[in-house]
Amino acid sequence: MEFEETLKLIDTAVFAETERHLSDPEVTILRGACLGMTYEQMAEISQYKVNYLMRDVGPKFWKLLSEAFGEEVSKANFRAALWRHLRSPSRQMSPQTISPQTPLLSDSALIYGESPQSPLVDWGEAPDISKFCGRTQEISAIAQWIVKERCRLVVLSGVGGIGKTTLSVKLAQQLQGEFNCVIWRSLRQAPTLAHLLTDLMQCFKRSPQINLSVDVDEKISQLIENLRHSKCLIVLDGLETILEPTKLAGHYREGYEKYGELIQRIAEQQHQSCLVIVTREVPEAIELLVGDRSPVRFLKLAGLNETEARDIFQYQDLSDEEKWPELIKIYQGNPWELKIVASAISELFNGKVSEFLKRQTFVFGGIKALLNDQFQRLLYLEKAILYWLASEGSPLSLEQLANYLLFPISESDLISESDILEALSSLLRRELIDKNGRSERAEFMLHKVLMQYVTEQLTNQVCTEIFSMLKNQKPDNSKVKLLRSHLVFKNPQLAPNVKNASTGNSSAIAVKENLNKLFKSNSKGCEQLNKVYVTIQNQPWQEGYIQDNLQNLLSFMQAEEKNIAQG
Repeated sequence: MEFEETLKLIDTAVFAETERHLSDPEVTILRGACLGMTYEQMAEISQYKVNYLMRDVGPKFWKLLSEAFGEEVSKANFRAALWRHLRSPSRQMSPQTISPQTPLLSDSALIYGESPQSPLVDWGEAPDISKFCGRTQEISAIAQWIVKERCRLVVLSGVGGIGKTTLSVKLAQQLQGEFNCVIWRSLRQAPTLAHLLTDLMQCFKRSPQINLSVDVDEKISQLIENLRHSKCLIVLDGLETILEPTKLAGHYREGYEKYGELIQRIAEQQHQSCLVIVTREVPEAIELLVGDRSPVRFLKLAGLNETEARDIFQYQDLSDEEKWPELIKIYQGNPWELKIVASAISELFNGKVSEFLKRQTFVFGGIKALLNDQFQRLLYLEKAILYWLASEGSPLSLEQLANYLLFPISESDLISESDILEALSSLLRRELIDKNGRSERAEFMLHKVLMQYVTEQLTNQVCTEIFSMLKNQKPDNSKVKLLRSHLVFKNPQLAPNVKNASTGNSSAIAVKENLNKLFKSNSKGCEQLNKVYVTIQNQPWQEGYIQDNLQNLLSFMQAEEKNIAQG
């Protein structure tokens, strides 16, 4: 459909709702949206400022169309909304609104301003990727799987911020010429499978009569039948949203289990289409589908390489170029984290990377928020393993972890080696730990940013437990957990050099500083802590590491007091 025809249809719909025609700025936005432009690009080809279009006219225009069409309309989905508006009997435009020369969308692709041979493309809430760069090898590999090898299921996984979503949009853009239909959908709002299937089927239907079954299994069958007759690329982004938090990775939330059946049937049944799943966590059932001889492929997305990451720093005009590789290594090439860091360095350190690195503070702002979200999804045992890895500050083997993990997950459920194996497997699947491949036996470790984050969480919790003991002058087992289950503080005689101390002494420094703030002096803090330590000595019910922790913390603080006295 030509733009003028699209303009006429939308103007008529707006006039029917408001008794006014579209304004010039609204026409500018509509034209730009039809061409897939960003607001910045619209401003460049018009007389209007970008903020005026994006902050003022744009939101009002999409709200106006939402009212006219009777559904939520945005820059990303207005084409599909217009199509549904035209095709739905309940919202059918009058015959006078469509000229005799205009096809009644017998081919839905006409609404996209392309030729009848062009694919139907519905981007849903796909983000703008006008500044996308890199990932050439990854796109080439996935395209090979989809186009040449005709894979029916491709799973794209990776940690938060690694660029999975933008890569999936770029991939769909580049491959749309290979398909009759391209549909991109976000699962961030956790739609039920029934709702998603109805949405997908509406994209396929050419007739206003949509005879969808109410039974989910039959809806899946109807979708697969469409995938046989029409070559379609479907991208579902954010599968982790419908997975159960606080359980081992990869388990569906209650009421969402049928998603697993949908994915498995698409992978196993014959059709000519492809489903791309984008997720932080990969359900084990999906992993089992992957194989050289199966039409299922899996790509774990790594960070940007140095050349690609440098573009981010150059955009922010950062200095100390010789320090850029160190910064890229710290954040493992995570593009979202690097953008946050580059912006902070530009704003707070005048672009000097070396000054930022001196601070040794790598977790802040959006990076901390992302890690908070991931950390809250973990089981107690998964957190316990992360705390031990952070506390030791070095890789640990399965045998070491089994020896260190003293306490049950609950009073009636002892920790077995199989529990630890499952938790380690889950953490690997969540990509929160790495496996050290350079040692003879498997060892597990944290990368630098997560190490700092987990250490901070550990220290904060321990401070809370110590303050609780000081308040009550004795431990309360319901409130004192980490001090019992983890050796948080190391013997200062084993790590006397504070500047090169392990995590244990780093935590001791942080706790000491908090105690000093509370009691106004190091000596007063030592005195109060010693009172608690005396009460727990020779009490067999105080199992675990609590005595060692308090003794080591006291020794550290007393050594600090001695150093202060000696001047």
